[in-house]
Amino acid sequence: LIPASGGGGYDTHSKHVRDSGRNLKNLWTELISIINEPGENDPNKLNLDETLICINTEFGRTPWPQNGDGRNHHPYAYVTLMFGGPVTNESQGIVGAIGSNGFASGALHPAESRAAILSALGIYPFAPECYAVSDVYGAGSETDAGIWLNEMVLGVSA
Repeated sequence: LIPASGGGGYDTHSKHVRDSGRNLKNLWTELISIINEPGENDPNKLNLDETLICINTEFGRTPWPQNGDGRNHHPYAYVTLMFGGPVTNESQGIVGAIGSNGFASGALHPAESRAAILSALGIYPFAPECYAVSDVYGAGSETDAGIWLNEMVLGVSA
């Protein structure tokens, strides 16, 4: 990991593509090294049948340049990647899209992603200190919200 142009390991502004590409290679190399390969049963490594991995950021990057050679913070579209745990080859999929204008459409809100992660961990996401049913778009009850999170976000049918 080499410090990026934004002042931190992954905070980039100028030289965004160069810095992010270099640092993402580090992220994936290190992550892959601690995950069991198919058929491997190393107890010191993560088992993807039992572990949900979530790669998430608090914002994306603008599709247009910042100061000529960079990208600025852009909370209107970003990617969250989840794999392992309840997400299997049979249930994998894509929710939402980022258009050529740089804005998300049909995408999840951060609260929906996070509530689904809690659900995958076996934590009830609608406890008073967590999320409200209204944080899940279109849900009218806790049951409806839970089913939607499991099916649409995690790809798990009841």
